Amino acid sequence: MPRDFHVRPPPRRGRRREATRSPESPGLSTGRRGGAQGRVRLRRLWRPPPPSLSGPALSGLRFAPPPALAHAPPLAAPASPTPEAESPPFISAEHGAAAWQRIAAGSLLGGLLMLAILAPALALLAVSAGLGALILGFLLLRATIFAVQLDPPLRRQETPALRVWPKITILAAMYDEQAIAPHFLHAMRRIDYPRDRLEVLVLLEEEDEATLRALRACAPPPWIRLIVVPDGAPRTKPRALNHGLKLATGDIIGVFDAEDRPEPDQLRKAAAAFFMAPPDLACVQAQLAWYNARTNFLTRSLALEYASWFGLLMPGLARLGWPLPLGGTSCYLQAQKLRELGGWDAHNVTEDADLGFRIARRGWRSDALDSVTWEEAVTKPRKWVGQRTRWTKGFMTTWIVHMRDPLQLWREIGPSGFFVLNALTLGTGLAYLTLPLHLAFLLWSLVMSEPIWGDQLSPRLSDWLSGLFWAGQATALAMAGFGGWRRFGPKALLWLPLQAFYLTTLGPYAAVRALRQLRLAPSLWEKTAHGVDFQGRETYGLGASAGGGAGAGAPGGRQVVSRGAV
Repeated sequence: MPRDFHVRPPPRRGRRREATRSPESPGLSTGRRGGAQGRVRLRRLWRPPPPSLSGPALSGLRFAPPPALAHAPPLAAPASPTPEAESPPFISAEHGAAAWQRIAAGSLLGGLLMLAILAPALALLAVSAGLGALILGFLLLRATIFAVQLDPPLRRQETPALRVWPKITILAAMYDEQAIAPHFLHAMRRIDYPRDRLEVLVLLEEEDEATLRALRACAPPPWIRLIVVPDGAPRTKPRALNHGLKLATGDIIGVFDAEDRPEPDQLRKAAAAFFMAPPDLACVQAQLAWYNARTNFLTRSLALEYASWFGLLMPGLARLGWPLPLGGTSCYLQAQKLRELGGWDAHNVTEDADLGFRIARRGWRSDALDSVTWEEAVTKPRKWVGQRTRWTKGFMTTWIVHMRDPLQLWREIGPSGFFVLNALTLGTGLAYLTLPLHLAFLLWSLVMSEPIWGDQLSPRLSDWLSGLFWAGQATALAMAGFGGWRRFGPKALLWLPLQAFYLTTLGPYAAVRALRQLRLAPSLWEKTAHGVDFQGRETYGLGASAGGGAGAGAPGGRQVVSRGAV
C-alpha cells in the first residue's frame, strides 16, 4: 500500500493578525502588538490556505494548488508577490568583519612580526604551535568522520510511493550559459516527478540575452519558466536565488546548476526523506560527482576530492548530527524554514555553506541524501584556481560572519558545531596558506638533516610536530582514497599522488588570491565556465574499466561506476 499524506481541513476565516520582525531573527513572531521601538510591523493578510500535510518533517508545509501552467508564457515577468528574502544584518556578509575581529587580526600579525624581529626563535615556536593546533584539529575531525564511515554503506532503499507528492520548486541561476542551457532542459525533462507538482524557475540576468535565446529556442515545457532577474548589486548567484524564492510556490525548494544531471528519482527521494524525517529536518543534500572525471589528471584529482567530501565527510557529519556545509547545488530545503532564515546571503560567495550553518544555529538539521548529481569538472589549472579562490574566500567570509559573536555561536550551535565551523571554514583557508611553511620545514629538514628550529625545541616536541604533520596528510589521503575506492573502484587509488601534487601547488596560490579578494572585492564572483568538456568523455569513472556495478540514473542512460552509495 502506498503511503499517503493525511489532509486536514483548512482553518476557518479569522481576522488579520499583526506580526513583528526583530533584527535578531528573520522569522515572524506572532501574537505581539507591542515591542521595542523601531521594530517593523508586518501585516499578514489572510487568504484561504490549501490543505496542509501531516507528515513529520512536512507538518509545517502546505500544498500549493497546481498553477495553471498550461497557458503560462515561457518568459515570466519579474513580479514580486512576496517580500524579498534578505539575511538579517547580524548574519550577513555585507558589513564585513566586526571591529574586534579586525583588531585581533591586526594585533596577531603585528605581534608575530615584532616577535620575529626581537626573538626569532620564540616566533618560530609560536608559528609551529599554531600549525600544530591547526593540524590536530583537522586530524581529529577527519579521524572521527573516517571512523564513522568505516561501517558498510547502507543499501539503497526503495523510495516509498506517496499518493500526493509535495510541490517542488527548482531554482537554477544561470549567466552566460548558452552552451549548456539546452542540456539542462534535457536533464530536467528526465526527472521522474509528477509534472503538476513540479516547477522549474530558470533565473537569468537582464543582460544575458544569449542564454535566454538558447533556452527559448528549445521550447521549454510550461512547467519550466524563464525568469529575468532585475539588474542590481551584488551580481551573485544567491541574489538571483532570492529573487526566485519570491516567485516560488513549492513546499520544497531545490537548487540546481546549469550543468547538473541529477538522477531521475532524486526529487522523489528528497520528498520522501522529508516525509519520513522528524520535523526539525530543514535540508537534505545530495552527493555531487563529476561526469568528465577521466579527462585529465586535474579532473581525476577533483573526482577523488569530491568522493571524500560528499561521499564521506558530508554523510559522516550527518550521522553525527553535526552541521553540514551544504553544496551549491542539489540541496533541497523546506520553503517555510528557508523563508524564516531570510533566504540566501547575497553577499557571500559560498552561500550554500553559510546557509548550512545558519540552519544549525536555528536548531534544525541537515541530512545527506542517497542520490548523485553529476557535474562538469574544470579541466584547466587556471579555471581551477579561479573556482577554488571563490570557494576559499567564501569559507573565510562564512567564518567572519558567524564568529562575530563567538559566545552566542557556541550557545546556538554547541561545542561540536563550533568545532566543525572553525575547522572547515577558517581551517581550510589556513591549511592552504600555511602549506608552504610545512613544505619549507620539510625541505629544510631533508637538506640540512635537522629541523628548521634547530635546538630551540626539544627533540620530543620536534618529532611530535613532524609526526602530526604527516599524520594529517596521511589521513586526508586515506579519506580521498577510501572515498574514491567506494565510488570508482580500486583503480582510484592510483591517482592519489596526483591529488596531493595539485593541492600543494595550486591550493596555496588560490588561498592567497582569496585573501586578497576578501579585502578588495569580497563579493566578486569568479564564474566557472560550463560546457567546455560537455561533449566527448562522459564516462563517469576514473578508468576505462573501474569495476563495480552500474549506478542507477546515469545521465543519458549511460552506466555509472559505483561501489555502493554512501
